[in-house]
Amino acid sequence: MFTGWNQNVRNFAITALEKLGDASVDKLIPYLPDKNPDVRAYTIRALGELGDASLVDKLIPCLPDENPNVRSSAITALAKLGDASLVDKLIPFLQDKASDVRGSARVALRNLGYDPDTLIKSLL
Repeated sequence: MFTGWNQNVRNFAITALEKLGDASVDKLIPYLPDKNPDVRAYTIRALGELGDASLVDKLIPCLPDENPNVRSSAITALAKLGDASLVDKLIPFLQDKASDVRGSARVALRNLGYDPDTLIKSLL
């Protein structure tokens, strides 16, 4: 739908779609693998804001993205969905090479009811 558009225009369009709620999910999903990491991150954030637990399976593959902004967005979005079963998938990001990703993992785990410091000790 937004192919060939300027990145800023695509990001704006993704943000607008987010405001449409559940009706926008099918329009947003195709942008998860976009070649531009900012578009991927915007898409992930928008999907996370929808709060639809059925999106977990669409967002988990975004966790190992090469871009730290995308990884951080995926962690935050998944935590917003409130699924405590994701804890094991989030714990490794406490040791990510990017500080923003580590910070997102700490906040996400805390929001899911876990103490990140205790979890880090269990990794050592």
